[in-house]
Amino acid sequence: MAPTKRTLLAVPITASDTASARRQIKSAHTARADILEFRLDHMADADWPTLLAEASLPVIVTLRPRDQGGKFTGSEDQRLDLLADIAKARPAFIDFEWPHFAASSRARELISSITCDSLDADKPALILSLHDFHCVPSNLNESIAQMSSAPAAILKVVCMAQSIHDNLPLLDFAQQSSRPTIIIAMGQAGQISRVLAAKLGTFLSFSCLSLDQASAPGQIPLDEMRSLYRWERITPQTSLFGVVGSPIVHSLSPAIHNAAFEQTDFPGLYLPFLVEPGYENFARFMDGFLSRPWLDLRGLSVTIPHKENALRYLRDNSAHVDSLAERIGSVNTIVSSLETPLSGYNTDLDGALDALTLGMGITRPDLSGRKVAVLGAGGAARAIVAGLTQAGAQVLIYNRTASRAQRLAEEFTATTVPLAQLAKTTARIIINATSIGMSPNTQASPFPRDALKPDMTVFDTVYNPQQTLLLTQAAQAAATTISGADMFIRQAAKQFELWTGQPAPLTTMQQVLYRALA
Repeated sequence: MAPTKRTLLAVPITASDTASARRQIKSAHTARADILEFRLDHMADADWPTLLAEASLPVIVTLRPRDQGGKFTGSEDQRLDLLADIAKARPAFIDFEWPHFAASSRARELISSITCDSLDADKPALILSLHDFHCVPSNLNESIAQMSSAPAAILKVVCMAQSIHDNLPLLDFAQQSSRPTIIIAMGQAGQISRVLAAKLGTFLSFSCLSLDQASAPGQIPLDEMRSLYRWERITPQTSLFGVVGSPIVHSLSPAIHNAAFEQTDFPGLYLPFLVEPGYENFARFMDGFLSRPWLDLRGLSVTIPHKENALRYLRDNSAHVDSLAERIGSVNTIVSSLETPLSGYNTDLDGALDALTLGMGITRPDLSGRKVAVLGAGGAARAIVAGLTQAGAQVLIYNRTASRAQRLAEEFTATTVPLAQLAKTTARIIINATSIGMSPNTQASPFPRDALKPDMTVFDTVYNPQQTLLLTQAAQAAATTISGADMFIRQAAKQFELWTGQPAPLTTMQQVLYRALA
């Protein structure tokens, strides 16, 4: 990868009229954008020459036709003539599409005459762009090779990411290219490419002022890029961390851990990795990201539905698994580095039991003999059941799939009870270890409302929202309630310490979480 200056943040101006465009430009200035993109195919009623003259930031001019995802409806000749007029106004860059450039001799001649193939020249620099709005095409490398022969200052590749794996061909291109590049994997699965652009030193990454002003799916608001992901702190030497799960969009782990990195001045970047369910998907993700040492993947949080997949992957690769994680049968923390072997841990047990005992005002030995209903039999449930049985509690497991509950009960000397009998439970401690009630499905509860009693303690491991429907109903029944937020923070703090070897800034992490949940 060729050395570059700091990766810039560009904001598209998509307003259709002059007054609205001026407001967007002003907002972009306030938000400290580095470059503006005038989407002239959106700005049909705007006085773009005046706006271009007024802009105090470098401007990319884009006049995208419909077949390339834009709104320009005129003929190709009309578009080329308009671009020739635009070039006279001396924007910093003109973005033009490779398929049109390759297919038309007139397009090649005109675009080559009005642009240049270097930065900081008298003419607008040419950004030659390749788009696929459906997927990452199988012939992507061939297309890039052909495009690389063209006289362009910057090569831009944009594809729709159908899965997390679709980021890798674009990241590879950016890492290997000797020319300035722009790479974008669109969609939620591709959002990480927009942030990793700074680590790879690409020319720029596209952001937006707000989600309703985004010009492509998956754009991240500018304030999130700068505050949540600490854009200015990302360098090629920044180590990569993240949370693996599905769904993942509502995870607050990035806010917690990036704030902890900031507080401790640790050179880390924490991203959400959307990995679809299934062991094959998890293994493919791990293999793909670990096989690229320049990504410097150092640590992962693992959440639903991949905690058991993580354990299986580590075993399959002869990696170290902590004895507690082996006993629990799931991994929620992976540590990786070039210097030490891949290893797995489970921080859920301590996080859950600390939250439960602190919430009840008791110690772990006080759990002995108490009857506890655990709802669920997944990764979080395994850790909680392991901890409770170790403390001597009588654990009743309720789960939709009876066979899975039975296997868990047999491993930890617990008891299974049919889910249909949940309303009649004799347990006075109720722990929800399922995802029921998690954002965005906040109107669901795993426990019958009429069965909640004042002498119960109800602990919901769901932390987003902090006040789930289950906890609201439990409070209305005068039961003691414990939020999953405290469990989440405590297990996250342990993860931070495993990754960095430093004490976790617990107060900072708590403040960030509670502020986000509020």
